[in-house]
Amino acid sequence: MRPWFAQSLGEFRRQTPAQITAALAYQQAARFAGLEVQQRDSWEASAALLQDALAEGDASWHIFMECDLLRLEKRADAILLTDRAIFVLEFKMGAQRPDLTDLRQTDNYAMDLHDFHAGSRGVPIIPVLVAPAAPQRDLDLPLFWHGVAPVMVANGAMRRRPSRRQRYALNRKPGRVPPIAPCQACWRQRGFCIGATPCPISAPHAPMRIT
Repeated sequence: MRPWFAQSLGEFRRQTPAQITAALAYQQAARFAGLEVQQRDSWEASAALLQDALAEGDASWHIFMECDLLRLEKRADAILLTDRAIFVLEFKMGAQRPDLTDLRQTDNYAMDLHDFHAGSRGVPIIPVLVAPAAPQRDLDLPLFWHGVAPVMVANGAMRRRPSRRQRYALNRKPGRVPPIAPCQACWRQRGFCIGATPCPISAPHAPMRIT
């Protein structure tokens, strides 16, 4: 896994969205000729939204931005590695209602990790399509996670009023439940399987839920 930006959540929260955007812009300049203003604004808005949404998250979680998915030749906007699951986050700024193409894109990114990234085997993967301009809605996480969950849609207020089972799933007390996700160093070092054959031990995933 080769993200353009990688930090613990504690480090991520100590930076400003402008600083995070500058780090991403530096990586962009090393690979491509220029940087569009729209892309810069999107990064800054995404970073601010993530900091707000994850204000109470565990400081040991890790956030990765602009993650290369080699088989698809695409980049996931952000991946959140927690000790309970991997969240694949795709941002659609300005979208009032994400369409089927957006949902499929988010699902494909999550499935690519699940099937072809060795470090993501056996770890629940939660694809989330973030559309800040969409109408307010609750982010209803499943209680039991296995394989790839259905695509969920969240807006800019996704952090508010978490349900009881969300808190149980995400905010476990240390020492009570052992972590099921790999450490970030191990996860980043693992590569993608070559070719079109999924990695072994690939559990079936739930069908994509369109809401």
